[in-house]
Amino acid sequence: MGLSTPSHLPARLRQALERPRTTPRAIVQSRAPSLRQLARHVVPRSVRVERVRMKRYPWWALEHPLMAAQQPRVEADFSHILAARASRMRRAGVDVGDAMQRGKETNVRQGVRRLHGALIHPGQVFSYHHLVGRPSLRRGFVPGPELHNQALSSGVGGGCCQITNMLYQLGLLAGLEIVERHRHSLD
Repeated sequence: MGLSTPSHLPARLRQALERPRTTPRAIVQSRAPSLRQLARHVVPRSVRVERVRMKRYPWWALEHPLMAAQQPRVEADFSHILAARASRMRRAGVDVGDAMQRGKETNVRQGVRRLHGALIHPGQVFSYHHLVGRPSLRRGFVPGPELHNQALSSGVGGGCCQITNMLYQLGLLAGLEIVERHRHSLD
């Protein structure tokens, strides 16, 4: 038994309420999939990521003079601390397995080693990706925990996000302007 529309409502509103309803999901399912949706299922994720990276390379070449660079290792007196923060490598309640945990620790060491000694001069931009570069087995990174589509998986360089999250927090605490940030789906 259906409900009738109250007669005191204007005619156009009554007609709109009496029309059969389609949910957004039904509308989406009735359309043919777009080329982008098809590509997500056919083209491997690594190829899609590489395509996006290739688009960025020309811009990176132009930006290079504006980026902070790693300086020769000199013991300097950095007695003025703008911000300090600490983060545990092993988090309570999160079990990723011993192999992935060791991988995360190795990757964090590799990333920090490449960042050590970086100075940001006035007018320069700090970029984690310009200084550390792309994680690969050849460069000493190993499989570690990564988040993809809100699920834990293993990937080369996994765990380096702990460095970037820490840098982001320190930048905020130090009052630096955040120009660009890419975060996890679970942050």
